[in-house]
Amino acid sequence: MVKGVMDRIVDQKKAVILVESLKKEIVIDQSKLPSGSKVGTWFQLEIKDEVVQTIEIDEAETKSRRRGIADKLQQVKASQKQSRFQRRKGE
Repeated sequence: MVKGVMDRIVDQKKAVILVESLKKEIVIDQSKLPSGSKVGTWFQLEIKDEVVQTIEIDEAETKSRRRGIADKLQQVKASQKQSRFQRRKGE
């Protein structure tokens, strides 16, 4: 089993799943994805001879990655609150 993340939907029919451990993009019919799948969802995949045999949503990995992204976004927003530039008096 390998992990992959849904990167995008192409032509509203095909899902592109990135499998970093194999350094591959896998294209699969959107109809073959588990219900609830969307861009950014992580999967556990069983691949045999370049064909996806089984695909399941990896809930723990999906939640962990989304939490990490939310935390980073919060850090960026917090650092943007104070400008390093000062306004001149009279502006």
